[in-house]
Amino acid sequence: MSLRMLSRLLVVIVALATCCYGDVSSKQWLGQLPWATRDNLLQLQPHLNVKQLTGSPIPLYRPDLGDEIAYWFISYNHDQYAVLSAGDHTGDNMLVLQGEDPSPMADLQQLASLQHNATCLRYLVLTPSPDLNLACDTMHGRVGERDLQQENVTALWEAMKMKKKAEEDEEDENDDGPQQSDVPVDADNSGTIDLHLISSSQPASFPVSGMRDCHIRPLGQSNGSDVSTQVLCKLLGVCDEHGKVHLHRETEYGEVYVHLEPVHENRLPRFEHDLHFEVVATHRDGGIITKGFAVEPSHRVKRQSSYTIYSIDDRALMPDYSQFKYGKCQVGCGPVAWAQIFGYYDRRAHAGRGSSVSDALYRCGTDGTTGSDSCQAPRYNDGRMQKYIGKLNDVMRTFCLAGQGATYQSRMDDVEGFYKGRQGSSGDVILKTRSFFLTRLVGTYSESIRDDALSFLRQKWPVIVGFRVSGVFSQHYAVMTQYRTRTVRKKVCKVWIFCKTRTVREYDMFLHMGWGGSSNSWRKAEMFMAAVAKY
Repeated sequence: MSLRMLSRLLVVIVALATCCYGDVSSKQWLGQLPWATRDNLLQLQPHLNVKQLTGSPIPLYRPDLGDEIAYWFISYNHDQYAVLSAGDHTGDNMLVLQGEDPSPMADLQQLASLQHNATCLRYLVLTPSPDLNLACDTMHGRVGERDLQQENVTALWEAMKMKKKAEEDEEDENDDGPQQSDVPVDADNSGTIDLHLISSSQPASFPVSGMRDCHIRPLGQSNGSDVSTQVLCKLLGVCDEHGKVHLHRETEYGEVYVHLEPVHENRLPRFEHDLHFEVVATHRDGGIITKGFAVEPSHRVKRQSSYTIYSIDDRALMPDYSQFKYGKCQVGCGPVAWAQIFGYYDRRAHAGRGSSVSDALYRCGTDGTTGSDSCQAPRYNDGRMQKYIGKLNDVMRTFCLAGQGATYQSRMDDVEGFYKGRQGSSGDVILKTRSFFLTRLVGTYSESIRDDALSFLRQKWPVIVGFRVSGVFSQHYAVMTQYRTRTVRKKVCKVWIFCKTRTVREYDMFLHMGWGGSSNSWRKAEMFMAAVAKY
């Protein structure tokens, strides 16, 4: 056994021993996270609503980052989990995965136990969101959700970072009045500093658990003029005239932090330009953490939004079906996805929750397509539902490909006749995909298709979305039942006065994956296909 593998095994043993030793407090789990991840968690707290960390955080690695930790997996509130970015070096969103137990980490550990009778020693995120192909290394080899085949995973990660950078560049603003410099910030961000915008409507936070000292230091105004420490601390109300922070708050899960908000703006003369400052904290081990901020004048604030969430009605009635062996291969994710939508409609009809939806989408015959309408679609697979899904497999001409059931994007609306025969003439299936033949064969993401899918969901229709799994030629279809969006604004400055404000809108989707409820989760909203059944 190598020394590296032995050290990882010892980490796992220590973690297991800690789990078994009485009640471990949320603060102890928090102490295992690096400052950057705790900062991300604090920024996401209004949405995540973490009350308690309930498990040891797990570091996740990426093929393109080597031994540098890319993400942290956290368990919280006893039945929820999230995967957070470990820092700016990932080039990814702060939150890349969120869901309820069972978590993918638990699934991987079970797989490692079954395949190798071993424990996961190192977890990896092999491909970017929304795919997120996860794997773990054991003493006897690697286990994972899916084979990577011949994919160039480094290229996939580089493409993700370039896309995110392009989105930021597209949204550059210049909103600091005529005094704002027109000198461009370097394209590669070399020599630049990020400033997080705060206002009375959008406060910020700075975690200080484990810090022995914390100061606020002014950096001047955006037009180049000075601002005193005394004025800045009077504005923020958390520090003395010398900048020493003396007022803290604490989250439910135990993070001590400084709340940054211009609470006393009315006590000061009106200011026209952003006030730049940084918080400097010294850790007990001597390390220094700094983070820059900019206070926007209240009369010209452009609000940075928290998440706005859109959802179908009666989400609890959405079933979770799964694939199974059908002939010589798996039945396919396309038939399962349509079965989930038709099952959802049928369950709503039987519950009296939809005035126009038919209760004949699932029937009492041996394969669920004939007989009395009195039977309700089940929550999970049963024998009749498997035959029903098999019928959909036949309708869409799903075929075997490397042991899996594959359905062409262009055939995802072949269910229209099946649907209308049970819903009635009002039934309508709409398919959004790329118009060129070649792009229908590969997973080429499209913002216009994403926007169409989000529009369907705002109208309360569940949407089947197609996204890549381990490359453009491997695809998966799942059912989107919610999406959320928010805007993130920051200033990127060179020498504090040559600044641009960047606004980026983020979209996440909640997917029912078609794996019997396993891995249903929030993921980045990217897709190459969208299909919806209306009535």
